[in-house]
Amino acid sequence: MADAEELKKSGWLRKNHKGSTFAGKAVIRYFISEGFHVRYFVSYKEGAPAPTGPTGKFDLRNVMMLGPATDPAVKSGLSLTIKGKSTVLCVSFEHDPGEAEAWTRLWASAVAPSCLAPKLQSFRSDLLALKFNDMGSELTALKSSVFASSSVHTPRYKPTAEQYQAQQAHISTAELSDVEAPAKQAAEPTLAPTPAPTPAPAPAAKESSTSASLSSGEAVEAASPSAPLPPALAQMDNHAASVIAAHIRGKQTRDMLDKASPDDEDENLLVVTVPDAVGPGDILRVTNPFGGAKLLITVPEGAVPGNRLEFAVPPKSDEASKPLPVEVTLPPSSDAAAQAPAAEEAAAIVMQTQIRGFKVRFDLNEKRRLEWLAHYKQPYVAEYSKALALCVTEAEEIQVREEQLKHLEAKKQRAMTAQKSMSCFYKCFGGREDKAAVKAAVNVQRLVRGKNARYAVEESNRLEWFQYYFKVKQWEQCRALAVTQEEFTAIEEAAAAPDLSDGTSHAAAKVQGVFRGWKTREELQEVARLDWLAYYKSSGQYAEALEMAVTDEETAEIETLKKAAEMPEESHLAATLVQKRIRGQMARTDVQEAARVEWLEYYKQTMDFARARDLAITAEEEADIAAREDAQAASVRKQTKGSMCNCLSAKAPSHKEDEIAFAAALEAYDWKAAREFASTDAQRRQVNEDEARVASLKRAVQEGNVSKALSLAVNDKEVNLVTASTAAEEQRLEWLEYYTRTGDYKKALALTTTAEEAAAVQATQSFNPDPLFVEAIKKYDWEAAKQLARTEEEAQDVKDSIARVDKMKAYMLRGARELAYEMAISAAERAEIAAAEPQSEAVRRSAFVSAIKTYNWPQAE
Repeated sequence: MADAEELKKSGWLRKNHKGSTFAGKAVIRYFISEGFHVRYFVSYKEGAPAPTGPTGKFDLRNVMMLGPATDPAVKSGLSLTIKGKSTVLCVSFEHDPGEAEAWTRLWASAVAPSCLAPKLQSFRSDLLALKFNDMGSELTALKSSVFASSSVHTPRYKPTAEQYQAQQAHISTAELSDVEAPAKQAAEPTLAPTPAPTPAPAPAAKESSTSASLSSGEAVEAASPSAPLPPALAQMDNHAASVIAAHIRGKQTRDMLDKASPDDEDENLLVVTVPDAVGPGDILRVTNPFGGAKLLITVPEGAVPGNRLEFAVPPKSDEASKPLPVEVTLPPSSDAAAQAPAAEEAAAIVMQTQIRGFKVRFDLNEKRRLEWLAHYKQPYVAEYSKALALCVTEAEEIQVREEQLKHLEAKKQRAMTAQKSMSCFYKCFGGREDKAAVKAAVNVQRLVRGKNARYAVEESNRLEWFQYYFKVKQWEQCRALAVTQEEFTAIEEAAAAPDLSDGTSHAAAKVQGVFRGWKTREELQEVARLDWLAYYKSSGQYAEALEMAVTDEETAEIETLKKAAEMPEESHLAATLVQKRIRGQMARTDVQEAARVEWLEYYKQTMDFARARDLAITAEEEADIAAREDAQAASVRKQTKGSMCNCLSAKAPSHKEDEIAFAAALEAYDWKAAREFASTDAQRRQVNEDEARVASLKRAVQEGNVSKALSLAVNDKEVNLVTASTAAEEQRLEWLEYYTRTGDYKKALALTTTAEEAAAVQATQSFNPDPLFVEAIKKYDWEAAKQLARTEEEAQDVKDSIARVDKMKAYMLRGARELAYEMAISAAERAEIAAAEPQSEAVRRSAFVSAIKTYNWPQAE
C-alpha cells in the first residue's frame, strides 16, 4: 500500500506569472503536492491550519512534459507543460535550494515515463511511481478550471502485489553502495535551460537518492544499468500498455507531420478540446481567434471527450473556413478496450446513451426547424422575418428572400387588378336606387380600400428593398423590383458607371470630386445672387440690382421697374393694379389646370369616359380617352338577358388567384384563410370537413390508434406525419422504460405524458430507492443525501433523519439510554448507545449552552 506522507510535500517556490518570463514577472507561492494533486496559495503562516488565497491547481497526471527550466533567468527549476493550458508553468527552487532534489524526485516519479525529459530520468523512482499509481487509480482528476475536461492525460491503474514484490526484489539485489554513500556529489540539482530534446538515455536501474547536475552547458549521461530491466512495465496490464503505446504512436505521428510540413509555422494553429457528450461525426461551431470567423468543425473518428484537436488555419486563404485536422490523440485499440474494467464499460455505455440521446434531440430540433421554416414561407402566412431567424445557411436565406419578393409582386398585381375593376361597379350603381345593391357596392368599395391600403404598405416595402439593393449594387434584384421607367433607367446608368473601387481611376474620382465641389459653390453663389437681386428690386435700389443682373431679361425687368418708379403716382398705381390682376389670373389658371389634369386622370382610371371627355382640351387627351374606351368595350362580356353587368351576374367568374390561395390554405391547414378565400358553398363545406378530419387524425395519433389515424390520412404528407409520430411515440416509450429500469427517475418523469405513466414511475421509484442515497443516510452524510434526494419525500426523509440523530445524541449525552434506544433504528446505533458513557453535569451543561448558542434546538432539547 502507498504511504500517503511519502507522496506529500509542501514549501515555498517561485513561479512565472501567467506564462510570462521570470524577467517579466515572477511570484512566490506556497505549493502543496498531495499525490497527483498540486495546489499553490498566496500566503501561509506557521501553525495555521491551512494556507490562504488559492491561486492555481493542476493534476500531475495531466502533465504532458516535465523537464528542466527553459527560462534563461532560472538556474535551478522545472518546466511543466499541462494539458488544457496554453502556457508553460516554470518553477524555481532558488528560494529553498535544499529542497530542489526532493521536489524533482517527487514530480519525476509522478508523471508518466513518456512525459519525462531525458535529463530527469535519473530522478525517477520506480517504487515511488508504483505508490503514486496505487493512490491515483481511484483518485478523481483535479480540474484546473470549471470548464476543463474531467479526463486525465495519462490515466493510472492500481498495481498488483506481484509488481510490488518484483520491485522490492529488484532493489534488494541491486548494489546499495550508492544509497549508503556518506556525502552527495552535488549540493542540489541545477536545472538549467536545455536545447531541443536529445535521444533519451537508458533509465536508471535502481532507486537512487543522489542528485544529478543539470547545469547549463554540461552534458549529463546516465550509466547503463547493471541489474536487469525492472519488471513493472513488463507486468503492466494490457490496458495500461495500450495507453502508453497510443501515446508513443501519437508522438511518432506528430514528429512525422512536423518533418513533412516545414511551413507549418507560417500557419495559425487552432486548438480545440473535445467537450463532454460529443462523439465522432458531431459538428462543433468555434470562433477563429486569428480572424473572428465562425468555423464548423467535424469531430473525427476515434476522438473522445478530452482529446485536443489541432487545426492548421492559413492566414490568407479562401479555404480558411474548412480546417483540416492535424492531430488526433486516438484512444486505446479495440482489443485493449475489450479487456477494460467493468466500471469503464459501464461508463462507456452511459456515454453512448447520452450521445444517442443528443443525436435524437438534434434530429428532432432540425426537423421542427425545417417544418416551421416551410410554414413561415407560405405566401398566405408571410412571416418572412421569423423565417429569416430560422435560416442557418446562405442558401436558405436566399430562398426566403426570393419568396418574399414573389409575395410582394403577387400582392401588387392583385391590388392593381382590384383597382382597375372599380369602373365596373361605378357603371352598375351609377343611377340605381336599389338599397341592397348600394349596400353591396359599399362593401366592395370598403374591401377595395383595404386592398389599396395594403398595397400602399407593400409598395413602401418594395421601395425600401429597391433602395437597399440599389445601394449594394445588386442589379438583378433591383430589376426584379423596378416598376417604372425612371427606376429602370437609374439601374442601367448605375450599372454602366465605371467602378472606382479598384484604385485605377483614383485620379478621375479626385477630379470629379473637385468639380462637384466647384459646382456646389457655384450653385450657392447663384442662389445668393438671386436673393440679393430680389431684395434690391423690392427695396427700389435699382442701381445695385443692375450690378447683380447677368441676363438681358433681368436687365429689362429692372429698367421697367425703374421707369415705373419714375412715373406719376396715379399711373404707377394703375399699372400696379393691372399687373396684380394679371398675376392673380395666371395663378388661378395654373391651379385650375392642375386640378383639371388630376380629375382627368382620375376619370380615365375609373373608366368614366364621359366626364373625362368633358375635361379633355387637346387632341392627344381625346385620343387617349377613345383608346381606353375601345379597350374597355372589347373586354366587357355581353349579357344575353337582363340589364345587369357581369359583376352582378348569377354566376360570377372566379379569380385564378383566389383559387390558388384557397388550395394553398387547405394544404397548410390554415382554416381561417381557407374560409376567407372560399367562394362557393362546396368549398366552405370542404373546409369544415377537412378541419374535422384533421382534428380526428391528431386525436388518433395522440391516443396511439395508428390504424384509425392512417384511415383518416388522405395524402402522403399526412401518412408520413402519422408514421413519424408513431415512431416518436415508440421511441419515447422505449426511453421511458430504459430510464425507469436504470433508476434515472428524473429523466423518466420528464418523458411521461399521462398521469398514469407518472404514477407508475413514482411507484417504481418508491420501491427502488437510490442505494447511494441510502448509504449517505446511514453514514450521516447529510449534504450528500440532500444532493441525492430526487423527490420531496426523500428530501423530507433527510430532514427527519437529521432530527432523529440529533435527538438520539442528545439523549446519549444526558444518559437517557431508554429514550436514545427509541430513536435508534440500526444495530450500529444501538451498539453506539450501549458503549456511550453518560457525561457529567458540567459537561452536559456546557453542551446545552453550546447548542443554544448555535441554534441547535434538537440537541438542546
